[in-house]
Formats: sequence, structure tokens, C-alpha cells
Amino acid sequence: MEAAQVWNLCCELHKAARTTRTTWPGQNELQQATKGRFALHSQSVQMVVHAFLANIETTQKLRASHPKMRMKYPWKAKRFYPVHWPAQAVSRERGRVVLPMGRGRASIILHLDLSAASGACTLVWNNGFELHVCFEVPQATHAPGTNRATVDLGEIHLAAVTTDTDAALVVSGRGIRSLKRQRNVRHRHLAKKQTRCQKYSRHWKKLQRARNKMAGRIERRVRDLRHKATRQVIDFCVEHEVGTLFIGNPHGVRQESKGRHHNQRMAQWEYGKDIGALCHALFYPLHSREQLEGRLLSH
Repeated sequence: MEAAQVWNLCCELHKAARTTRTTWPGQNELQQATKGRFALHSQSVQMVVHAFLANIETTQKLRASHPKMRMKYPWKAKRFYPVHWPAQAVSRERGRVVLPMGRGRASIILHLDLSAASGACTLVWNNGFELHVCFEVPQATHAPGTNRATVDLGEIHLAAVTTDTDAALVVSGRGIRSLKRQRNVRHRHLAKKQTRCQKYSRHWKKLQRARNKMAGRIERRVRDLRHKATRQVIDFCVEHEVGTLFIGNPHGVRQESKGRHHNQRMAQWEYGKDIGALCHALFYPLHSREQLEGRLLSH
């Protein structure tokens, strides 16, 4: 909540500058305005400021390149925001991780054994607190070959890969599809029971905790299956010496209405995460939405 207050203050200062048509506050101005005002480590406050300025920069670029999208600058007040610690603020000692909260305040101590290669940390709430840790992974200096491959993403079959050497691979996504169906059925049963309870009552909260626990467990299983499936695609491309990988974007499929059952499956099809998982093995970042291309490198 304290990190969210930093974000909200940045939004207010930026909105005031836009309204009065004065110079927009930059990094120095925002850091001076937030210095010493919040119960956070100074570098954690600076990380929120950097994230806000990156959002402003991205919005400016999108407004220039896509005038019809009517992109808005950050305006909505947040109640919660993840807390970031850069690598130089994180302390690792005797099987524990110390996350400072600023002078005069107790640090957050987690009994975790992180390697020396770990860097920045982020405290995130995802139906429970999670600690996201950055690790520096060395990148390969050259592509495994000069062949080309194309990836077609799907909702039933997660990916179909074919190369210009007539090699092909189909990775099933039925496990992810089944888990999502199981989650929907359980949500329906729990929601039906909650309708018989008074909202925010003791029994209602008990059912809500069960719902969140179940949803979190299925989400972790889906994430694990997605990682394993995309890993198969990358290993296949490395094995067949693929140097250029093309990924089709199925975004237009969602625009067609095919009934409530099929529309639900399309709405829960997380092809963006599939593309993001594949991009972790790409040398160049992907920008195009219609046709994505990147240099494939092995780990």
C-alpha cells in the first residue's frame, strides 16, 4: 500500500503538469517530491518512479504510432503496488535474504538460500505473497543454424512447428485446456454456494479462501505445463539448427462470436503468455503483432 501511494503521488504531479500545461516532471523532480515521505527504502521508491516514467514514455510512443487507440496516461489511483529492491539493496547472508525497508524500520527477513547470481527482488501479491528474483542468464553469441521455422499457436494444440527442412512438431495443449475447464467447474460450484451466504460473512470468506487456493494451485500447474510445452518447441528448433523463428499472432480469432462456451475458451486462451515464453529464447525483442520474427538462440 505504501508503494501504491508513491505511484499515486507521481500520477497527481504529472496530471497537474498536464492540466496547467507546464513542464512535465522528470526523474529528478519526482525523486525529490517522493524523497523521505514514505515508509520504504529509498531505492524502492526510486524503482516505482522509474516504472512510472517508463509507463509515460511507452504511452507517448503508442499515442504517436496509434492515434486511434486513444491511449491514456496513468490516471487511476492504485491501492496496492509491488515493492521492488534493486540488486545492490538486497543482502544475502547465512541462508537468508534481507530486504531493507529504510532507516529506522525493521527489514524484511526471508529464510531463503539464494545463489550469488541472484539480483533484484520484487514482492508480489498473487493470492499470497511471492518473491520474484532476477537471475542473469548468459546468452549464446551465435544462432544454432541458418534454417527457418514457423510456429502456429492454438488453443487445443499449444504449438505446431514446421521448418524449411520438412521437419515438424505438434505440442498438445489438452492438459492446460483440461485444467482450465476444471477450474471453471469448481468456480461455478463455489460461487453457487457463496450466493446462499451473506457477503463477507464468516462462511462466505471461508469459501472465498477455498476458491483462491484452488485457483492459485491450478494457475501454477498451467504455468508449469506452458513452460514445458514451450521448452519442447525451443529444443526442437535448436535440434534442427533453426536460426530464424516466425510466430503467428492469432489475435483476430477472438473477434468472432461462436457461442458462450467457445467464447469462454477463447477468452481464457493465454496465447500472449505463450509468445512471451517463446521470446525468452530469442535474441532480439519482438514488436510486430501481425508477424513476429526473432533470432533463436540456445541456452
